[in-house]
Amino acid sequence: MVCEKIVKVNETLASEVASVINEANCMYYRFIIPGIHFKYPIVEVEEIANYMKSMEFFACIVREEIVGVIALKSSGKEGVVRFLYVKPGFQRKGIGSEPLRFLEDYAKGKGLRKLSLVVHSRASWAIRLYRSHGFVTIGFRDKGAWLDYIMMKIL
Repeated sequence: MVCEKIVKVNETLASEVASVINEANCMYYRFIIPGIHFKYPIVEVEEIANYMKSMEFFACIVREEIVGVIALKSSGKEGVVRFLYVKPGFQRKGIGSEPLRFLEDYAKGKGLRKLSLVVHSRASWAIRLYRSHGFVTIGFRDKGAWLDYIMMKIL
């Protein structure tokens, strides 16, 4: 299964975007983030609507349903990949790769030269995905109860 289309989304779809993020986060991170630190929902609809004012959000659409999301926060010649989530039941079908490839091409078109991101060090599926797209680990962020990897890709 692949994205039928990838579209830019705005505040009018904040609820659907937040739903994908919260469902995927709950399904895949609740087992690797220590219970006292795990939060559900991870984002509220209002937070996503606010983020949409400072980031560009894109959605992967399958059968008129948002099944994947990704966001880009850019400044100067650099961009930060945020909120790459795929709805449970749609993972491991290429849906994570498509928005990431799309975002890389989009960032190049905007003149960005580098993308970075932060990923939980125990999210092995996400790390594999990012590495398969050419991202490399350039550092770590100690969150106390776990480590995050800081990854980067030159475009």
